[in-house]
Amino acid sequence: MDGLADDTKLINDLCDWAGVKPSRMATDLGMAATTLTRAANGKATTRIGRQTLDALRAAYPNFPGWNDDSSKAPEIGLTLRSEDGSVPLRHLDLGLAMGDGTTLEDYYEEGVFEFDAALLRRISRAPSHRLIVGHGVGDSMMPTLLNEDMVIFDTTQTTLTAIDKIWAISLYGAGAVKRLRPISQRRVLVMSDNAAISDMEVDVDDLRILGRVIWSARRH
Repeated sequence: MDGLADDTKLINDLCDWAGVKPSRMATDLGMAATTLTRAANGKATTRIGRQTLDALRAAYPNFPGWNDDSSKAPEIGLTLRSEDGSVPLRHLDLGLAMGDGTTLEDYYEEGVFEFDAALLRRISRAPSHRLIVGHGVGDSMMPTLLNEDMVIFDTTQTTLTAIDKIWAISLYGAGAVKRLRPISQRRVLVMSDNAAISDMEVDVDDLRILGRVIWSARRH
């Protein structure tokens, strides 16, 4: 049984034992519901993170299914495993801020995502530890990005030097993926590709750029 299947069994066994659904368990612990529902449904693309496992173990210490293996999550490594192998990238939930949402550390960490090394070299020259995997948030960037589309953003790029590019941002403390356009030294236009959603003009002090989106993908 591979690691993802192990996670699916663990979450389902834990929910059966506790008598709650994965979505309710996640929200009770302050997590995004998808953190556990994806694993429970066998749809997760990354292993459950250490922070998630620690929170579950603390909340349900008497669950008989805990063992040394189930409490271990992949470490966040920042080096290439092999020249033609994979690179583990940090995986953050931009829809769930555990702090004020203005820094990467404020966002819930969902573990790591193993990304193809050769493809990553074609996408970016930035160090792998400065590249973050996230997901589209909501439908404001349709049709360019759909809700839950995977994105990679480059945290070495946090200055608005390119017009109309797509950025991972914190706006008033909430995570989002938007186009940005500077309109003065103190004002920025936050744009949605969805024509039904109006653009917003904001003060630079209300906006934090977490990184520039350099790649996206979706499941069909």
